[in-house]
This record gives sequence, C-alpha cells and structure tokens, in this order.
Amino acid sequence: MANSTPTERKPGVRLVTQPHPSPRAVLAVDLPPALHETFARPLQSLDLKPVHANRPEEIRDVLFDSHIAAALVHFGRDVPRGAANARALRKHPAGREIPVLALLHASALAGFPLDCGADELLILPVTPEEVFLRLRFAFWRNGGGETEGVVKIGDVTIDVPGMHVRVKGASVELTYKEFALLRYFVENDGLALPRTRILDAVWGEDYYGGDRTVDIHIRRLRAKLPELAHCIKTVHGVGYRFAASHEAG
Repeated sequence: MANSTPTERKPGVRLVTQPHPSPRAVLAVDLPPALHETFARPLQSLDLKPVHANRPEEIRDVLFDSHIAAALVHFGRDVPRGAANARALRKHPAGREIPVLALLHASALAGFPLDCGADELLILPVTPEEVFLRLRFAFWRNGGGETEGVVKIGDVTIDVPGMHVRVKGASVELTYKEFALLRYFVENDGLALPRTRILDAVWGEDYYGGDRTVDIHIRRLRAKLPELAHCIKTVHGVGYRFAASHEAG
C-alpha cells in the first residue's frame, strides 16, 4: 500500500505528498443499479464521485483517464466474474496501490479467491453507514486519503494543488490548459498517450476541436519549460510520452 512519506519514483523525480481533503473518485465495478442508491450517500459524504465500469477493458480506460482513490468490485454471487474484474484492476499500474473493496453475498463466501487482489470484504446486503466506515478506514490505512501534492523534476517544482510551477524558485506562468496538460503528463509518467486520449482528459470528451490542439499546447509547454522539453517525447503514429527519467527514450 502507498504511504505518506516522500517517495523516489524514478531518477530525478521526487514526490512529496500533502494532505488533501478527499480523493476525487471511486471506481464502481459491475455495480448493479439496485445498489447505486446505497452507495450514493456515503460517497457524497466523503466528497467522492462514482465512476462506473462493467468489463475489464472499461476498467483499464477509467484507470487511465481518472484519478481513482479506491475501487468497489461487485462479486455478488458470480465469483469468477468478480475475480476477473478485480485482477484486471490490479494489473493496471494505477490500480496496484488503491484500496479494493469486494462486495459479496454470504452464499458465495466459500468460493471467494483470496488471491484476487481485494483488501476488504463487504457482505451484501450492506448499509450506507458500513460503506462510509469501510471507505474511511481504507483511506486511513492507505495513507490517510492523501494525494500527490508537489512533484520535483530536477530544478522544476510542480505544485499540483496550487496549480503553480517554479524553476529554481522562479515562477513560470502557465495557462489553465497548459498546467492541466503538464499535470496529466506527470500523472501518466512513462505511458504512451494517444492525442485523442489527451484531448478527452484535458479538454473533455465534448471538445470538438482537432488533435492539432494538443501539438500546439505541447509546443508552448516546451517553450515555457525548456527544462522539461526533453521529457516530452513524441511517439510517432501515436502521440506523446512524458518520460521524467533521463534514461527513458
């Protein structure tokens, strides 16, 4: 599990965690509509939004595009289906550190696979009060519900909550979209990112402009932050990859 101490992610990259009032989203996997109301109140009380996925490929897409703080995986009585979803979640880099809560009917307990990647079991039917308590406990155990605050890459300091960038202590003025693009790169360090996925994540799925918008903003980002220009790699035929490690090619 992640902890709240500074962590060396890659050479030249230092992450400092800062307290955050709450995580942003919880991934609800295969959650039947009948349970949506049960989970709506505790998630709202924790200032969380549910993001739904029903199949392994949808889980990968959500983990790629969203900041997920925890996952609720519905097993019900279909243990093989639930286990497949839990394992698909754990295989994704963004799903390896988050708390995973399995929702299981008591009649299916005997067949529950302990190696599926779940951290907690909630026996159905479950009350909103128990969901609230289990999620709070999971966040506390996983580091108090903290999230990334300040990222240091060489001489560049990126203050994520404050939306501020400094180079050797000097402020660098970025537009909202430029900062959102930089943050998205940092959060997906090392991954090849298609232009269409970058557009959806930074500009939103309702944006109808062409993907040349991404190229224009990346040119501006490289110009304003030449110290990070070498980190923004062009992946021909795909898009871009942010490689904070100097060894990345």
